[in-house]
Amino acid sequence: MAAFDLWIERTKAKFGEDAGVLPGYRSLKKMILRWTSQEHIDFIQDITALQLTEWQSSKDWRELAYATRRQRWGVLRSVFKFLKDKEVLESNPIAGIDAPKIDKRKRDEQHVQGPYTQAQIDSVFAHIGDTVPLNIDVNERGMYATRLSAFITLLLNTGCDVVDAVLFDQTRIEDVVIDGNSNGQQSRTVPVYRYHREKTGVQAVILLTDAVASILRSVPMLASSPEHIPFRDKTDKIASDVHNWSRRIARVLKAAKVRWVELPADRYGNARRKAANAKQFRHTFAVKQLEKRMRPEVVARQLGHVDATMIRLHYAPWVPSLDEAHIREVLGAAQ
Repeated sequence: MAAFDLWIERTKAKFGEDAGVLPGYRSLKKMILRWTSQEHIDFIQDITALQLTEWQSSKDWRELAYATRRQRWGVLRSVFKFLKDKEVLESNPIAGIDAPKIDKRKRDEQHVQGPYTQAQIDSVFAHIGDTVPLNIDVNERGMYATRLSAFITLLLNTGCDVVDAVLFDQTRIEDVVIDGNSNGQQSRTVPVYRYHREKTGVQAVILLTDAVASILRSVPMLASSPEHIPFRDKTDKIASDVHNWSRRIARVLKAAKVRWVELPADRYGNARRKAANAKQFRHTFAVKQLEKRMRPEVVARQLGHVDATMIRLHYAPWVPSLDEAHIREVLGAAQ
């Protein structure tokens, strides 16, 4: 319906024509159009809270993964609020409706991503050189492996989605001075990468090692790359760049014989796995941060999440040591 187009145009104005969130918004628009057609709703002003509540329990939503349901419902809430603020709606019918719920017994089955093992990561880097295409410009061919290695290094050490890695801007790596403290710790300078995640608009803040910062600051540039944005091709749309880098990673995973990531066992103890892809580098980063005993809120800030809910649901099961740390904390408080 036309009212939803106002939200999409607002998003384009704010984040640009190639904003990574737009495909998801258009998919949600299709859901709304399908539903309103079935319900014979002609105008968004005619939608009631009761209708939305019934729709939330329908097959349309139950077929979506848990995380997708919550994310799309959150967008829908934002759309209605936006239309209410713009006085398209007199009242907001979705305001009092909570996000979709899920049977807690099935929650473990929603952990649909997993991290790579260190052996898998080592194999990936070892086989990057085996995937250099022969049909590309000779100048690009000479730096192909270095650029792909840097791209995967970026994913592994920042937890970026592929679209955010494509938009990586070298000037966003800053040297931040950390003052010393009363315990005698000296002041030092550390490299920090900040960016606003395409999917959420939330700023992610990641501390880098000097070695990683050096690699990312010295990525070989192509003639078609915008200044300081090495993984972007200004002659293509962002979606094309995302597709191209994802394909390059898929070729490396195949060459390295990295076919799967292991998933948490289901509630019956059965082992599960998922086909390897570029997205798992983000999950690998998240799990490694939790293994360092970083608080979920800190990891959420690094990943550009709105809050720590997704961290607790999707990553904590990989880190049994979190339970031990929790128990120790409770014991310390009880003594």
